[in-house]
Amino acid sequence: LRTAISMLYEGATDESAKEIAHAAVLPESKEARLQGYTMLMNMINGASDDYTLRTANGLWVDKAYPVNVEYTEALTGPYQAESEAANFAGDAKGWTDKINAWVSERTEEKIPSLFPDGAIDATTVLVLANALYFKGLWEDKFNAEHTQKQDFMINGKPTSVDMMRKGEVEDDKKSYFELPEFRHGNFDGVQMAALPYKGFAMRKVVMLPPKGTSVQSLEAHLKSNSQELMQWFNGMENTPFTRLEIPKHKVEGDYD
Repeated sequence: LRTAISMLYEGATDESAKEIAHAAVLPESKEARLQGYTMLMNMINGASDDYTLRTANGLWVDKAYPVNVEYTEALTGPYQAESEAANFAGDAKGWTDKINAWVSERTEEKIPSLFPDGAIDATTVLVLANALYFKGLWEDKFNAEHTQKQDFMINGKPTSVDMMRKGEVEDDKKSYFELPEFRHGNFDGVQMAALPYKGFAMRKVVMLPPKGTSVQSLEAHLKSNSQELMQWFNGMENTPFTRLEIPKHKVEGDYD
C-alpha cells in the first residue's frame, strides 16, 4: 500500500504532496526515499532457493495527458515500475482487462481480477498498481495424518474445520510427543506465534484473541495501539511449544 501511494507522491506538489506524505509516512528527502525504494525492490525481487517472493509496480496514464519525464524515470527506475500510455477515454473496458491480466500474470493467477468492470472508465486519467506474490513451504511441515475435524469459533459460533496439529497429539493409533520449537508468546491473553517458512527468512504470524473476545475487538485494539504489535513480536520467545492447532484456511478480501 505504501509503495503504491508513494508512487503517486512522486508526482504530487504543494498541499496534495503534504497530505499524501502524512498518510503514508514518507520521508521528505527525495534522495533517501528513492534509495530506500531501490533497496526494497532489489531485496524483494532477489532470487532465493527457499521461496518465491516478488513485487511489480505498474503505471498507466491516458495518452491525452503528457507526463513529466522525471516522474516516469523515478517510477521506472527506483520503483522498477512498468509504464505504458493508455486510452481510457476510447476503450476503458479493454484497458481494464489488460491491467487485470498484468496483475494476474505477476501473481500466478492468485489475483485474477484486481479492477471490477466500471472501476476504470472514460474519465480515468491515471492507474497505479502494485502486485506482491509469495510462495513458500513450511520449515517444519504439518503432518497430514494429524489433521482432524474439530470445532473452531468463528464470529462467536462453533464451526467444524480441518484442524492442523503439532506437538502433543493423540489419535486412535498412538501418541506423538515431538514438540515443535518456534517463536511464540502470550500477551494479555492474546496468543501469538511466528511459524517459519523454509530458510527462516520469512514467517507467518498468527494471533488468537483472548477467550470470549473476537477478532474484531483485537483489530480495534491494535488500530488504537499500533506500537503494541511490534512489542509483542519482539517479546516472543523461541522455546518448545506443547501443542499448536491451526485451522486449514484460505483468506480472501479487499481493503477500501
